[in-house]
Amino acid sequence: MKSLIVVLSTKHMETVYSLGLGIMDKELYIQECYRQLISHFALVKKQKVDEAMQHRIQGFINAGEFLGLFSRDEAIKVIDDAHFKIFGITKEQRKARNSQIKSARGDDDYSIFDTPAIDRIKLEG
Repeated sequence: MKSLIVVLSTKHMETVYSLGLGIMDKELYIQECYRQLISHFALVKKQKVDEAMQHRIQGFINAGEFLGLFSRDEAIKVIDDAHFKIFGITKEQRKARNSQIKSARGDDDYSIFDTPAIDRIKLEG
């Protein structure tokens, strides 16, 4: 079990041990996933995507699923909760908004931007 975690990264191994996860603890593992996701989404919000961080988080979540600490549905809920905390909207709402903006740019229909961004966000939320 420990060799699988070592493969993820030395940094994450230190996190696992500092959390006292020698014997896997579901709640602590989920909390660590959430903490990592919050950090990641905060960077995404600032448009400073760290792809290495994203891959480490994906590996950490996959390891938790592989070790039976949580299911895919539980992992998705943790991801969704962290996303909502940082962005104030669900992933689906954010994806729809970004798609609408991208479509408007492609069609040269900038009427979506007639309403100030702060007001658009309030209406969507």
